[in-house]
Amino acid sequence: MEKGDLIPNGAIVVVADFSKALILINAATGQSPKLIMLKHLEADPNPAAHEQGADAPGRVVWGTHKSAVEITNYHEVEGRRFIGEVARHVHGIAAKEGADRLVLVAPPRSLAALREELAATEDSARIVMTVSKDLVNFPVDEIVRKLTS
Repeated sequence: MEKGDLIPNGAIVVVADFSKALILINAATGQSPKLIMLKHLEADPNPAAHEQGADAPGRVVWGTHKSAVEITNYHEVEGRRFIGEVARHVHGIAAKEGADRLVLVAPPRSLAALREELAATEDSARIVMTVSKDLVNFPVDEIVRKLTS
């Protein structure tokens, strides 16, 4: 996003990471955005990694070659599941509100996952702006300030 870019009026603004999401709509009538909360989502609590996977990583033997298999990152798996849930909510809300434009605000890895999930719901064509920032823990008025400065 370039300085001076505007959040389109009527656009759905999704501010998310792998554990929390805010789905907002820009209800402004002028140049200054007025974001109104439509939905607040939080992922289920995710236990510590040592409580989820107790076994050593697997091994692969191919002829004379031996290799360890990467350990499953359960927090990443749960985060991606949550992002899929967020995408389904965004799809439903965009249809209900008649919004044809989406603005995505998320840290880089969450943003990539969200774009993938929205492509699966055919909502990727609605994306008009992406912002690679972690703003999910800020109040809405602070999010507006950070997006417009």
